[in-house]
Amino acid sequence: MRENKKLPIGIQTFKKIGQDNYCYVDKTHFVRQLVNGGTYYFLSRPRGLGKSLFLSTLKAAFEGRRRVVVVMLVDEYDKPILDSIENTKIAIVLRDELKNFYSVIKDADPYIEFVFITGVSKFSKVSLFSGLNNLEDITISPDFSAICGYTQDELENVFSGWIDDDVDLAEVKNWYNGYNWMGQEVYNPFDILL
Repeated sequence: MRENKKLPIGIQTFKKIGQDNYCYVDKTHFVRQLVNGGTYYFLSRPRGLGKSLFLSTLKAAFEGRRRVVVVMLVDEYDKPILDSIENTKIAIVLRDELKNFYSVIKDADPYIEFVFITGVSKFSKVSLFSGLNNLEDITISPDFSAICGYTQDELENVFSGWIDDDVDLAEVKNWYNGYNWMGQEVYNPFDILL
């Protein structure tokens, strides 16, 4: 309900959402689906769609386990390269350093239970992650199309207290909905919350 909850504008921490009484669009069913389905994952999404919050959700899920596991969560693997994209020499040096870093993951395979890497750009398996030939790219998987962002149902149910009767949901959808990765259309959380 609106009077009891706050809008999670810019909140990227699962723990903060729960502790500080923010509305939460529950994506935890994806955690179970990922853990039961494999070990190494990659997800590309534009900024503002909730990748960081989902990684924080994964972190909280693994921290809540009774047994200790070695887990690797990387948010925006490509940020150092993208920040230097106009300086080709620096971008190449950063790419090579990151390639060396990610090549270590393959050697640590016996000690790793789960890896989840996000970014805003699509990776090339033959370059940065060449050592991770078992990295499953779920970017355009219909099963994970709504892993980040808000579906129409989530928007209308979780945020119903903020949607007045005079709000034209078709017009809202027209303006703010439209991301689709081979499955469910989603809203950009940051844009829709503003």
